[in-house]
Amino acid sequence: MEFEYIKNYYKVPADMFREVLVNGKKGVITKDQGNYIGVVFYDDKKLMALPCHPTWKVEYLETFNYKPPKPKNLASKNRYQHYLSLDSDMSFFEYLKSPYSQNNCY
Repeated sequence: MEFEYIKNYYKVPADMFREVLVNGKKGVITKDQGNYIGVVFYDDKKLMALPCHPTWKVEYLETFNYKPPKPKNLASKNRYQHYLSLDSDMSFFEYLKSPYSQNNCY
């Protein structure tokens, strides 16, 4: 069960896709991160779930957003992450022309 620990320990209504205000910024819960809730903030350009403490300046709203914003152009971000994971001495430009980049489907 998602958010079971957070609900039992902190006594908060943390649910998937529940909208929250964290320190005045509006977002939506999209991830159970153990002791933290993963919140995607609407004004964040990266649209990544950031870990937030369940009780630190969090206001749980009664509204839900079942279609939270998702990052665009995920393929290019995945490609760059793959390049970084190789830990090679080639530049990113060289990587894009190499077979390493061509063999990975995004």
